[in-house]
Amino acid sequence: NLDKAFQRQLESYKGSKLYQQEVLGEIVDLEDGKVVNRDMFQMWPADRPFPKFEYIVQSYDCAYTDKEYNDPTAMTTWGVFKPMDGPMSVLLVDCWAEHLTFPQLKPKVIEEWRVSYGEGRDAKRPDLILVEGKASGKSLIQELQAMHLPVREWNPGHADKMTRLQITASIFTTGRVWLPESSVRKGYVKDWCEGFLSQICAFPDARHDDYVDSATQAMRLLKDMGFLDINPEPRYDDEDDYYDVKPKRVNPYAV
Repeated sequence: NLDKAFQRQLESYKGSKLYQQEVLGEIVDLEDGKVVNRDMFQMWPADRPFPKFEYIVQSYDCAYTDKEYNDPTAMTTWGVFKPMDGPMSVLLVDCWAEHLTFPQLKPKVIEEWRVSYGEGRDAKRPDLILVEGKASGKSLIQELQAMHLPVREWNPGHADKMTRLQITASIFTTGRVWLPESSVRKGYVKDWCEGFLSQICAFPDARHDDYVDSATQAMRLLKDMGFLDINPEPRYDDEDDYYDVKPKRVNPYAV
């Protein structure tokens, strides 16, 4: 009894987990076999204070409207830090997704930017507000620039959402992304973090993808800045060690 056009629209999802669950009525695990899975994330213990962050970025994926049937505006805040026994990594310190009009969005962004993350003297405010330059994000960027806030427009180019995630997948697979552990349920993330985790692990079959866009643009930026370089060149902090490993220079014309 469905309209033919609607039937064709449903058929476009054929072969996906979403089609199996919503159209065929099968019970499936939307997170099975995706680009990112839960085992790739490391857990920051609930009984440990946040580490000292070297750089903090707040990443926004803005919606077109505040209607419930559209994707909400999503924000993820990432702190870059150096673990004791590993390479530079990032910790998700805050995230939310809400349906907001532009008059509601602007003051919320300013309020979020004023929050400090970390403990004591190591507490730090965000260094950058990253906003995808589309929809209400365009207006938001202009307003924040007029206020001289550290905002930067993000342009993903022609890459689709899956390509954006694939480009940054190595950051997740190498264990460079940390999530905060719940203080109530050991081994699980905090409640406010579960929405982000379930969405990115179920992508592209999740109902929304706002957290995915927010996360991938932040990861790509931090990767381009050198914070999350997967295969960095060796660094020689000790000058003597450097001289031991660098190639010997010989003057072929010397007698």
